[in-house]
Amino acid sequence: MSRRWVRCLALAGATLLAGAASPALRAQAPPAPQPPPDAPAPAADAERIFQSAVANHLEAEKGGPDAQVRLRKAAAGYARVLELRPGALSALYNLGRAQQDLGDLDSAARSFALAASRPGRDQPFYLRQSADLLAEMGRWREASAAYERLVLLEPRLEEPHAILRARLLAEREANPEALLDYLWKLVASGQSSRAADLALAALEGRWPDHLQPELLSAVAAALGQVQRPVAETRKSEPLRRLEALRHLPSIGAGIDELILLFATPGSYAEPFDWWNEPYDGWAEMRGLPRRDAFRAAMRSLGDWYRGRAETGIATACYRAAVDLVRDPDPVALRRLASSYVEQGNLAAIDALAAEFADPAGELFAAKNLAYQQGKLEKILQYHQVLGQIYGALAQAGVKDWGDTATPSTALFQLDRAFTTAKRLDEEAAAPAGGDARKSHVDADLTVLLAEGLEAKAVKLEAAGAAAQAKSHRERALRVRVEAASKLDAGGDRRGVDKVLRGVETRELPPADRARIEVYRGATAAPPAPLREDGRRTAIQQPGPNFTRELSTITRDYKLDAKAYAAPAAGPRTVEVPATAEWFDSGIVLAAGQSLSITASGRWSNAGAPGKGPDGFPGYRHPGTIVADAPLAALVARVGDAAFYVGERFAGASPGAGTLFLAINDVAGTFGDNEGSLQVVVATE
Repeated sequence: MSRRWVRCLALAGATLLAGAASPALRAQAPPAPQPPPDAPAPAADAERIFQSAVANHLEAEKGGPDAQVRLRKAAAGYARVLELRPGALSALYNLGRAQQDLGDLDSAARSFALAASRPGRDQPFYLRQSADLLAEMGRWREASAAYERLVLLEPRLEEPHAILRARLLAEREANPEALLDYLWKLVASGQSSRAADLALAALEGRWPDHLQPELLSAVAAALGQVQRPVAETRKSEPLRRLEALRHLPSIGAGIDELILLFATPGSYAEPFDWWNEPYDGWAEMRGLPRRDAFRAAMRSLGDWYRGRAETGIATACYRAAVDLVRDPDPVALRRLASSYVEQGNLAAIDALAAEFADPAGELFAAKNLAYQQGKLEKILQYHQVLGQIYGALAQAGVKDWGDTATPSTALFQLDRAFTTAKRLDEEAAAPAGGDARKSHVDADLTVLLAEGLEAKAVKLEAAGAAAQAKSHRERALRVRVEAASKLDAGGDRRGVDKVLRGVETRELPPADRARIEVYRGATAAPPAPLREDGRRTAIQQPGPNFTRELSTITRDYKLDAKAYAAPAAGPRTVEVPATAEWFDSGIVLAAGQSLSITASGRWSNAGAPGKGPDGFPGYRHPGTIVADAPLAALVARVGDAAFYVGERFAGASPGAGTLFLAINDVAGTFGDNEGSLQVVVATE
């Protein structure tokens, strides 16, 4: 490949990743020539170049003596489009296909990898192209990483996991720990059936003895994620396969104890010695130590019996998980406390408090150790269980709610649980355009915290401290609204309803009223359907024929079908996504030019689409990109002039330049927006 092509691709990749050249590079570059006044706008230029590149690519697909020349012209065109529109993923993908057809596989791999690095609805599609090409090139390490990302990003796809499974099982001698790294990622993402199957396949394939305890622990952890009748679990495929592995000396005792766990739920006369191992070295690198994995299975049993209102067996399972080793299991302890709350067994809760909630006891000591080690997940679990115990006693009037400065009180532990959960959410935030991740915020404990703050406000008011009482009530409301925001972002509609239940909005500030209206009105969107081959309907597998493949792209990818469509005469329709902070319409206006804009559709500035083009009529929110327009309304910008559009605008363009459109939201907060509007623009 010539240096010219390398420069084109390098420039496309750099602009895609960085958005613009660094100041240092700009300083070294010669000044760009200024286009004449009548030169076409960059948007129109990109459209023309893209169409020409596509035409060359289609002709090259037909064969003929000039096919290679046309492919090179197509690649040059796609690279030029990327200079003008760095975010044009379809142009980047098409560039990769042209490079692949030219035999320049290294460059094609770079193009596909760059496309796959961009979060968004179609990221699984680009990841699959990248992974398949890398595998064909024999670059298995990179292909494996891409397939793994694909499995975790879109668990419903079967083939990528099947490819990884076969490859990793074949590496028993060369790299046996690679399978374990992937295995624990499956467990962490909740893909329990795949995790159990892979771990058992490795054990059946005589995986090295020193790794077998870790594999069995992964099986236990996977079983701990499954909720099904115990009788079905006893007859399930994982337990049948475990039965056949009892002869393995390094894990035979552990298999016997795991089978016993499901054979006699809640009635455990003998200790689980194999699983009661104080230290497992692998847990420093990945996954769970065997005792935590076994506890997960115990808790799963308790959850199943609790759901059937068989509280005796449920509490026995939880108690066994708590007592498995010296340091108590905070998750099982909390579920045990919750079970007692449901039963109204105040004496049992008081006994738990006496046994575990002593500031000088083991639970506090374990919490303090988690702080020293910086283990936020563990810290959250300890605050949650202590908040559950203290809060239940405070609700019953046995203990005072306390305050947020005294560790041995409900308000302190519940407040710390809430702030720790928010911090974990921030650290685990999904990338822009990525799938929602479940919030660490717990709806039940949020309600308990809000009730505690409100109860404290009543006492303060009775004592004449009106200002402090008001502060506590405001804090209670903020907690509910913040929790609703976190839960809504994680797709937990039931949790949102729970924390907002009973909240009266009439006397709230307009901003809080608007947010609560959005959360209460949101509905969860159903997942996109899968075709029989396991891919989303909108994410097609490219075939060997580029003509058919291109028709798929231009039908399913808005960048091809919209942003690069040939300019049409008369009114133009564009789709404006709520996530775009100033969407480039591709329409260039002169100052004072007659302009008509009409819009329809639903979008939102937070949560599921619930608002039309007028947004929240009459409500101005501080910090929005157009200060004098309603929140969530359609707004426009031409040059430096921004203005309100709403459902309909008719007038003169206030400036010269490209017409940009957007939802009126606070700058930098567009990532959680949803929906889009269909906008028709007419000019004269």
